[in-house]
Amino acid sequence: HAARVSGEVGLYNTVNSVVALRSAPSISAGLVGRLLKDIQIYGQPHLLGKETWIRLSPQEIPKLRHVVSEKDSVWALLDARAIPSLKLGELLRRISDGGPGSRA
Repeated sequence: HAARVSGEVGLYNTVNSVVALRSAPSISAGLVGRLLKDIQIYGQPHLLGKETWIRLSPQEIPKLRHVVSEKDSVWALLDARAIPSLKLGELLRRISDGGPGSRA
């Protein structure tokens, strides 16, 4: 099953001490990086079964010295409570709407 878009692009803040970035919306997908607490990223929510995954929008993440390009596939799980075996809670919290270019 493919993940389907479930909302508009927005700005998210990491609320867990570490959030894994994966190459696909699955906890078994390859690890491509990690976010630490209080890093803000832009992304679009996608639903896959009961799990909501955020696909990162093209952006520069200064704290990581990392650039996500248009062709990259970089995903983060929004809320690990959808996967009880992870024993984690909320990972990312949406703080505003709009993408990287929408700020004045």
